Amino acid sequence: MEKTGNKHIEDFPPAALHLNDLEEIIRLFEENCEEVTLKTSEYENVKPSELPELIQKLHLSSFEDIYIVGRSPYVTLDLRSFGIKAYVSESNSIQLGLIAQIKDLVQNRKKKYFNVIPNIFIGIPMLAGFTAIYLNEWGLMAIAFGVSFLMIWPAVKYQMSKTLVVHTVPKKQELSFLKRKRDEVIIAISSAFMGALFSLLLVKYLG
Repeated sequence: MEKTGNKHIEDFPPAALHLNDLEEIIRLFEENCEEVTLKTSEYENVKPSELPELIQKLHLSSFEDIYIVGRSPYVTLDLRSFGIKAYVSESNSIQLGLIAQIKDLVQNRKKKYFNVIPNIFIGIPMLAGFTAIYLNEWGLMAIAFGVSFLMIWPAVKYQMSKTLVVHTVPKKQELSFLKRKRDEVIIAISSAFMGALFSLLLVKYLG
């Protein structure tokens, strides 16, 4: 008889994990649990040694979802596109210690700008709107606040995108610069565009 998980843990940051990281997480499970299996939406009872075969069968650049189940003690880790959830059967030092080690690993792979980008989408046009109010430019104010309002959906859509990505290749094999630096590129382009617009407003009405 085995007790199922009764404690739910979910405060993991948005992150991009690679095959190296997944293998390290599995290793931590194997160090703390007597039996470890993997599961996806298509396959279950996958042994850790069968992970390369699983990746070949799925033909994916990243997992949509993958679950790690440890028994004796019972610990599960759900790695899904919308985030990470962990369950433990007991709040003891072994199980919570395992989760703490995984959190440390995920923390090192967190998406640095995941929460900053939506603020840029909405905040910079709003700042331009307040500047227009200060300059008594009501037409520009309406445009700026309109743009800020229109940016709400792209910002929400971005945050609804993959909070967690688990790549099926090791980190050193990740190819595209744009994939690795997507958030930084978005921030640079958005900031440059909005900064140029803001500067033009200042030059036109204060210069």
